[in-house]
Formats: sequence, structure tokens, C-alpha cells
Amino acid sequence: MLKQNVYDAIQEWETKTSLRFIEGTGYGDYIEFFHGDGNYSNSIGRKDGKQVISLSETGSNTGTAIHEIGHAVGLIHE
Repeated sequence: MLKQNVYDAIQEWETKTSLRFIEGTGYGDYIEFFHGDGNYSNSIGRKDGKQVISLSETGSNTGTAIHEIGHAVGLIHE
């Protein structure tokens, strides 16, 4: 479920923006998704190295993944 939500969220970002995501190998600058205690991105905007996005197993969906990717690319709540 997590993997499909992430793929669907990435497709949404790529369809509606000029952003492009590639599946990586864990080197360089990248985002790692995992099941955690809640939904969050560990940073606002791109940072050097690994960024992490937590998506809870019970409280997340494609919309949540879209939202958290937004934080990772620099969007904040207003």
C-alpha cells in the first residue's frame, strides 16, 4: 500500500509540475519513504543527502504522500 501511494503521489506531482523523480540507489540527494509514527517530512525543501518522509500505515493515503512530498520540495503550511 505504501509503495503504491508513493508512486501515485509522484505521478501526480510529475503530471502537474515540472518536477521529475527517479528511483534512486541511496546515494547523493534523495528522499526515502518509510512507515513511521505519523506523517511528516524531516525537512522543508531540498537538503543535501537523505531526506525522509514518514507515512503511517493506518493514517496515510496518496493525498498524504502528495502533501509530504510538497514539504520535501519546499512548500509550507499557510
